[in-house]
Amino acid sequence: MNKVGKIIFLLVLVFGITVLSYSYEDYYQKIYTVKVSKNDIFKAINATEKQQKNYQKYLMSIRKSRRSRKRINTV
Repeated sequence: MNKVGKIIFLLVLVFGITVLSYSYEDYYQKIYTVKVSKNDIFKAINATEKQQKNYQKYLMSIRKSRRSRKRINTV
């Protein structure tokens, strides 16, 4: 009986570990970063020259705000 108890305990332990590992993997989803050039985006949406310039200005303002935040955080 003692041998059977050990086997059951090990089976329950292994089963519990596998369930925890699957739930851990599901909880933390994988995130991928894809880099796409601005020209590819403009071609895909058929952006006009004016739209492209406005988008460029918008991106520059975002970059400036990020740089200023980094400077504040490092000081």
